[in-house]
Amino acid sequence: MTATAVPAPTRRDLLIVATLAAASVLVVLPHLTGDPGFFMDDWRNLARLETVGWLRAAEASRFASRPGAWAVETVLYTVLRDHAVAWVLALAALNAAAATALVVCLRRFTSETVALVTVLVWIVLPNHTSLRTFPNVAPMVVGLTLLAIGITLMDSRRLVLGSVAVALGGFCLEVMLL
Repeated sequence: MTATAVPAPTRRDLLIVATLAAASVLVVLPHLTGDPGFFMDDWRNLARLETVGWLRAAEASRFASRPGAWAVETVLYTVLRDHAVAWVLALAALNAAAATALVVCLRRFTSETVALVTVLVWIVLPNHTSLRTFPNVAPMVVGLTLLAIGITLMDSRRLVLGSVAVALGGFCLEVMLL
């Protein structure tokens, strides 16, 4: 099997990515002036970071069950700590990356319009992986991004690389493997 060539992004593709990024940022703007939006899990992770160090910022049990989630949380909590604005911007960037990966993936199986509308609805409507100020969902967004990238790669006949991306997504959130 030969891999299908991936065409260079067109001006329209760049406009779509810019639109998704702008939508991802717009929905978090109100949170930049509000409270940090941290929940119990976030405060626990921040407390562990301060008391036992950066390698234990994420729950130790998560390393065994979801090592990808553990890695994402360890890096993000260590770098961003309790800086609410940094978290909101980082989560907006993660959501923009996920939105872009989802549009690219969905466009392979449906029309561009359906793909774009589906992802814009995903950005605008609150759901478990798009709660923009809940840092503990960052691994789920990373997992979703990797799943969409993996499916796109596999559909391009890059089966090994696509399988690796899907597996890494599963390390972030095991439901990706179902």
